[in-house]
Amino acid sequence: MAGILVYVEQKDGAPKKSSLEALGEGARLAKALGAPLGAVVIGPGAAAAAAVAARRGPAKVLVVEGPAAAAFRPASYGRAVAAAARALDATVVLMGASAQGRRPASGPPPSRTAPAPPSRAGRSPGPGRSTRGRPWRGW
Repeated sequence: MAGILVYVEQKDGAPKKSSLEALGEGARLAKALGAPLGAVVIGPGAAAAAAVAARRGPAKVLVVEGPAAAAFRPASYGRAVAAAARALDATVVLMGASAQGRRPASGPPPSRTAPAPPSRAGRSPGPGRSTRGRPWRGW
């Protein structure tokens, strides 16, 4: 049966509170659905954080350390979470609602080669058009 994966954020080997809360919710969901619970911890000090996370209920805890995980980069962390989900056959992935937790889930950053939208700074709504009572949305 497909499982549940929790991305455990950590700093210096200590899991963040939002991740421990996500592990608790993951354990509750896993029990209700009869699905296995797994966790993934990424970055320097991940092994120490994994030991703490393992006491919170996951059957497996995957640790990702190394040069690619030395600094937080949303794209590389997102790929690591996706690989962990495939390895554990997880169909549900839980992440804490913090800046670091949301970034890997958002996907790759927008292309830097895409043209910027035109600026409307300094333009007025034109003669006979009022912005009174409502924001002006452009032409």
